[in-house]
Amino acid sequence: MTIILRAVILLLSFILLPGCGSGGLHLPRPDLYASLATIDPPQGRHPPAAVTVEFLAKNATDAPLWLRRLDITLTSHGADLAAGIWDGNRLIDPGTSLFLEVSLPLLEPPILPTTDTPGSLLVKTRYARSGILGLMGGESFTYELPIVVRTTD
Repeated sequence: MTIILRAVILLLSFILLPGCGSGGLHLPRPDLYASLATIDPPQGRHPPAAVTVEFLAKNATDAPLWLRRLDITLTSHGADLAAGIWDGNRLIDPGTSLFLEVSLPLLEPPILPTTDTPGSLLVKTRYARSGILGLMGGESFTYELPIVVRTTD
């Protein structure tokens, strides 16, 4: 009897989730924004050059979302500048935002822009939703975000 009750609750929770449609069940996803990528050039040989990317993740849904992973590639003028993975597993409560600074290693050989340059971020995300039964599945979504690339002195 307990197994049947759990199955009914699970089925109802999937039916009542926003985002259900003819395409199947899709969890609501966070809104992801990025505006600036700052390149810290190497000073001599140490420390190695890195890029700091600022992200804002907003949860406009009615349930907590877990931002689990970001797979990030920064490009400018058609060339990949930096790439890396953020495994943070951070909770975003309903109606709130999360600010992230992610450091990415520069790819070799880096061609550093000398002025503010337009670029883009390709961000593959993994996220999950908190529900009555704990974390409800996990989904991925790929964002392509415009960004300004700036090199510090």
